[in-house]
Amino acid sequence: MRLITTITSLITEQAALGDVVDAIKSRKVMIIYYDGDEPGGRGLREIEPVCLGTSKAGNKILRAWDREGSSHTDFLKQQPLPGWRLFRLDKILTIKPSGEIYNEPRPNYNFDGDRTMASVIVNAKFDGVLTIDDIIATELTQITTQILTQLISDIVKRRGVDGLTGSDFTKSAEFFNRLYKNIATKINRVLSVEDKTKIKNEAVKIVSQIQNKLKEDATKKK
Repeated sequence: MRLITTITSLITEQAALGDVVDAIKSRKVMIIYYDGDEPGGRGLREIEPVCLGTSKAGNKILRAWDREGSSHTDFLKQQPLPGWRLFRLDKILTIKPSGEIYNEPRPNYNFDGDRTMASVIVNAKFDGVLTIDDIIATELTQITTQILTQLISDIVKRRGVDGLTGSDFTKSAEFFNRLYKNIATKINRVLSVEDKTKIKNEAVKIVSQIQNKLKEDATKKK
């Protein structure tokens, strides 16, 4: 493992706030020595730090993608690595850049911060990466219209116009599955439950406004 090769060259540095802020802003992969819970949690880790904030208890905390290394929950087989972890800053005993930069958000990354934090100091930004809010603001109406038009057309082909009788696409699992798949492909990541809820709330409003007109248009074509 690359992590093991860094042990002999690791320079001891206290995890100063400025170091962590710089790592997040520059998207630096970091090697840390963390005083975590035992068994298994104390030792070196290779992390991608993405969000620094304050906990509800007033502690400075760091959200990071933990690539490899010591992990209490991994040791207990509760949360295997790699995966998301939350670190208390005062328990990060040493910190050093690995020399690598991470450029892609990991699955379920929250572009708007971290809901477990009372306040956020800094959150990683990814150049050219579309966010859910970007999609909702600029493309959701067009995407929704295209997908709903195609779904209605598919229904008419399979079952005729009678297949549209009584249909309410604000409650259509097929529609939302297509919508989520389209957006996930567009932003190149897996959608979180929070992402889907945010998309659905806005898409329902759009579908409510356009579905009757689209159904009428499909009926006229037949």
